[in-house]
Order: sequence, then structure tokens, then C-alpha cells
Amino acid sequence: FSKAAVVLHLSQSALSKRIQHIEAILGSKLVDTSNHRRMLVTEAGERFFFHASKILHQVELMNTDLNSLKSLSNGVLTIGAVPILGQFGISRLINDFAAQFPKLALHVVEQEGISILKQLLTGDLDMALLRDTQAEVLSTREYVKLDLAKDELQVILAKTNPLAKRPSLSANDLAATTIVSLLSGSGVFEPMQAFFADRHIAPKIIFSSPHIETLLGMVEGSRHVTFLFRQSYQPFANSNFVAKSLTPNICSHLQLVYRRTSNPAILKFADYLSQQVIAEKG
Repeated sequence: FSKAAVVLHLSQSALSKRIQHIEAILGSKLVDTSNHRRMLVTEAGERFFFHASKILHQVELMNTDLNSLKSLSNGVLTIGAVPILGQFGISRLINDFAAQFPKLALHVVEQEGISILKQLLTGDLDMALLRDTQAEVLSTREYVKLDLAKDELQVILAKTNPLAKRPSLSANDLAATTIVSLLSGSGVFEPMQAFFADRHIAPKIIFSSPHIETLLGMVEGSRHVTFLFRQSYQPFANSNFVAKSLTPNICSHLQLVYRRTSNPAILKFADYLSQQVIAEKG
């Protein structure tokens, strides 16, 4: 008791009174002092210590969480994104988060995936929204990758294209077909190349562009085809085109990616976005 009192900056009598007060509240004897030579902690005392330790740990976590919220009252969070936020409903979630923490400046920029990757690596971006086909070059030891939404890679054809009558298309079906494509680093080009490579077929790419509108203009009324993820294509879909699944089916995930950190603003945004996406799926 005397040694414990020194550590706690109390007198021995004050410490004894505190122990007695706790025992009175609990109605249990925590310390057996009947043997003056050897004080014993009772079974009730052991259990009390176990639960008290857990409670104190939770209090510590609470204080850490509250302090984290305080740090969201200022600062800047810079997020890079491939231009598909609207299709996945992410734009609305970003606005909702910004409304909850109005003093935290959110700066969101949409760019091509390759540009976002470079800025994430150099630290110019705090976080990025990328397809997994773009983020796969990042080490999971250094970066956290949270899956937000699943998407399917499809072939887009003019409705007059003879292939439009087929239920789905394989690499062999498309071996002789001319392709207009998004650029390397778009997150579409890489899985498209792999789709053909698995069948040892070289795709006949005759035109490349970073703009979906341009690609669809090339496809309309022709026998060219293009590859797009379903969510990216939906805003441009009309009766002049048909979208076909691939055989085998190819899917991708939109991911929230950030370097492993203890930054409370980054962690809070990541938790908010992933929880909201899970809630909407449910």
C-alpha cells in the first residue's frame, strides 16, 4: 500500500480509504489485509481489475477518437479521382462528408489514372479513387486499398454490327474486329489486353483516345467496337449502341487508395466512405 501510494501521489491512508470506498460501492472485498505480512488480492479483486482495465482502455480510445474529431476542424484533404465519381454516387458522398466537417477543406480533382498514380506516389495527393486495375502497381505494405464498388467490363457495339446479335463475346469472336480504345493507364486498356493475351490474340487497335464520346462516335454506324466498364458507359448509352458481356466475364473494383497513415482526416474519410457504401449496398 505504501509503495502504491507513492506512485499515485497519495498518502497511504487516502489510498486505503479509496479502496474501501470502491469495496463499499461494489459490495465485494477486493483486498484481503487480514494477514499483515502478506496482502492478498481476492478473486473479486482480480475480476474487478480485469474489467476496470478494459474500461480504462475504452476511455483512452474515446479520448483518442474525440481528439481526432477536433483535428478535422481545420486542414486540407486532397483527393484524386478517375472521372467516374458521378456514376458510382461518390460525388454525393463526398459532399455529405464535407457538410459534416465544413472547416476541413476538401480538394477533389478528376484526372486520368496515370496522372493520379504519379501524384499519389509523390505525396501531392492524400488519397485516390482508382480502379483496381490501376492501383495494382501499389504495394499493399505501403498502401491501403478499400473496395467500394464492383463494375463489369463490356464490349460496346453499334446496333447494326452483326456481333450485336450474340449474347456475349469471346476473344475469338473479336479476333478480327477493329477496336477503338481508351489509352494505356485508363484502367480499361490493361484488362482488355489481358483478355486477348489469355487467348494468344493480338487485338486490332486502330484508334486511341482519352474521351469516351470520341470512341462512341467512332463506333456508331460502324463495325468498330470499344471496351468500357458498364458504369462508365451508362451516361452515354442510347439506342444506337448495344453492350455485351465478355466470355469469360471480367470485373473490376473502384477502390479508395491511400498511403498507410495515422492522419485522422484521412482515416475518418476512408471509414465514412466505406461505411456509407456498405450501408447503401445493404
